[in-house]
Formats: sequence, structure tokens, C-alpha cells
Amino acid sequence: MREHQFLNDRMSIHLDLARGAAALMVLTGHAGQIGLLGDAWPLNDLFQHSAVVVFFVLSGLLIQQSASHPDMTLPRFVRARVARILPAAVFSIIFSTAILILMTWAGLTVLESGGRYGVSVSTIIMPLLFLSERLNGVGPPLNPPFWSLCYEVWFYLIFGLCVFTQGRVRVLLVASASMFADAHILLLMPTWLVGVATALYWERIRFTHPGSMFVLALLGFAVSQWSGLPHDVVWVASQLGINLTELRFSTFFITDFPGAVCVGWALVALRQLAIDPTRLKPVARRFAGMSFTLYLTHWPLLVLLKSCVGGMPASVEIVGAFIIPVAFALLLAPLLEVLLPRMLRRQDEPELRPPRTSGATV
Repeated sequence: MREHQFLNDRMSIHLDLARGAAALMVLTGHAGQIGLLGDAWPLNDLFQHSAVVVFFVLSGLLIQQSASHPDMTLPRFVRARVARILPAAVFSIIFSTAILILMTWAGLTVLESGGRYGVSVSTIIMPLLFLSERLNGVGPPLNPPFWSLCYEVWFYLIFGLCVFTQGRVRVLLVASASMFADAHILLLMPTWLVGVATALYWERIRFTHPGSMFVLALLGFAVSQWSGLPHDVVWVASQLGINLTELRFSTFFITDFPGAVCVGWALVALRQLAIDPTRLKPVARRFAGMSFTLYLTHWPLLVLLKSCVGGMPASVEIVGAFIIPVAFALLLAPLLEVLLPRMLRRQDEPELRPPRTSGATV
């Protein structure tokens, strides 16, 4: 049976490795953006943004696998998502707010690049309701990466309503959810849906040379994300009188979609390759198991680190930029990604949960 599902034992390990690598890409990119990797950091915001494209595809794929269980219902689907998301989300909001309050109290300069400042009722309530990425929304202080979680929550809800409701009720609920999500968030939903399509239709795609297709897909992803093409598209749009930067984190939606398609192709090709990653399973589980916590907590730690070690040798900043966030995530992940989610979903029968061979859940 598992061989007819995309997520078999082997692919579960591959996806865990991809999640861990994407999380480290985001950490690296943000450390460079804040200035912890030296003045000569050569990459721009596209580096870490491309990792979010990977996250979106993996998320769509895994959510589809979970929703396809024959006994899954909308209430169970919602409970599973709440159990997975809420502990880390609530902690990250409290944690980033506390870091900003601490830095303000201590008189530390917030050396943040491109962040949103200030603490208010809105910076707590709107992220808790996952409304902070509406065009009139405000996100949690010192935590810009929270944006992608807000996007994904609305993708989950809209997808769940499409799958588990019917007729006019489906139309009404999906339309209502789409309205609350805001139109610019929906611009990235096709990128997420590439993962859903990959899980649904992978068996219909047969590559004669999957190894070559895997390499070509990676090259296509690199061109769509790292060649400067996204910024070129934004510039061309500006010459036509269209300001895509007003879409905030959806600015690159035009190039994000082909990048996601390349990720999907790469995953299908990888599924057809006879590569056994079993030896990497312990490493994959460890890094994938803390990727969600690392993603949501690394930014305030990097900002605090930059304020505390500014002027020290570059080697200290570089080592601290990786060791501190990763160690912090490894320490908290068992609580935020295992224990608390397990407690929240106790009422669900174990067999209704998707197969989990190496922690590959989003």
C-alpha cells in the first residue's frame, strides 16, 4: 500500500532532509541579512525566500497525504492542524515580544534589517488569529518569518473546506475564508498547491531518465529563484505602473510558482530514483524535527545576538549565528513539536493520523 503513496519510508527521509536544509537556508540568509556573516555577505533576500518556496511545496504535499486518509473528517483535520501549529506559534509570539521588551529595557539597539517594531495588542492578537499578513495587518515584533505560517494556515483552511465540504456550503465557506485571508495571500496559494498536485498525480509522470530530470529541475529552481529573475520581474512591472512590492511577502508570486513546479518535478524524479537514504535517517529526523521551532524562533535570537556582540571578532558572530538558534531549537522542539501537539490531539484515534516514518510532517 505504501508504494502507491508518494510518502514511503525512503521519501519520508528525503523530505526530512529537504526540510532541515531549507530551515538552515533561512537561518543562513537571515544571519547574513542582519549582518552576522560579515559585510561581504554576497546573497540577497531571494536566498531565504526560495527556501520558503520549498517549504510550501512540502507542506502542500504532506497536507494532501494527511487529508486523503479515508476516515479523515473536517473536525479531525482542523484538530490535527491546530495541534501541530499552535504550540510553536504561540510560543514564538510570546518569545519574540519578550525579547523586544527585554532589549528595550536593557537599552540595547535593535539592529534589525527590514523588521517591524513595537508592541501592542494588535501585534499579539492579529498573529494569534493568523491575520497579521493582511494588507492592514501587523505581525509579531521581531519575527518577520511568521508571515509564511500565516499564509499556510489559510491555505490549510481553504484546502480543508474544499476537500471536506460539498455544494453550496463549500462555495460559501471557501469564499468566506478567501475573503478573510486577503487576496494577496492567495497569490501564493498556487505555489502551495504544487505540493498537493505532486502528491495526487506523481504516478502519472514517468521520467525516462529521472536522474537527469532531477538535475534539470534543480537548475530550473536556481534560475527562477537565484538568478535575479524575481527582481527583474518586479522591475518590469514597475515600468508598467504596477508596484508588486505593495504585495509584501507575495511580491515574487510570479516567479515563485515556476520555482515550485521545479521542486515538484525534482521530488517526482527523486521518487523514481533508487537512492536509499536510510543511513541518514537519524540526522534527517533530528534536523527536520526541530525545523519548525528553528524557523519561528531564530530571528529574535539573531537580532539579540547582533546587539550583544557587535564589534566583536567576525568569527564569534558567525559561530553564534548558527550555534545559538540551532541549540535553542533542539532544546525546545521536543516540547513544541512533539509533547504539546500529542497532548492536544489525544482525542483523535492514532490510526487516523498519517503514517509517520521519520517525522516528515508540516
